[in-house]
Amino acid sequence: MPRIRIAETMGELQRFARTITPETTAGHVFLEYAHAKLTRFLEEIDRLTAERDFHAARKQEATQKRNEMLAEGSRVATAMRLVLKDHLGPDNERLAEFGIQPFRGRKRAKKPVDAETPPTETAEDPQT
Repeated sequence: MPRIRIAETMGELQRFARTITPETTAGHVFLEYAHAKLTRFLEEIDRLTAERDFHAARKQEATQKRNEMLAEGSRVATAMRLVLKDHLGPDNERLAEFGIQPFRGRKRAKKPVDAETPPTETAEDPQT
């Protein structure tokens, strides 16, 4: 069964509350009480929606500021790593203390070892 969306329910409740007039509720104590209760519910729902939107906006601002600070922090850390490499040297083992991989030389690819390479045959001269 499909779920009814909140916006549809809110719209339906607001339309219904507007259609109830004082003439409709006149002489019916329950209708007067229920209409006042429904009106208070709708006002509280609007207040809560505004509060939720406010908090969502604040959360978005905080997230954006956090991401900007993370990017700036990464740039500063990268600059510090470069200064450490320059100060200590790119192959200094003390770089590992700071989480920086020191340069330990390039790994050379091993040449494949052939098990037995047959000697190359030379063409013999038939006249000799």
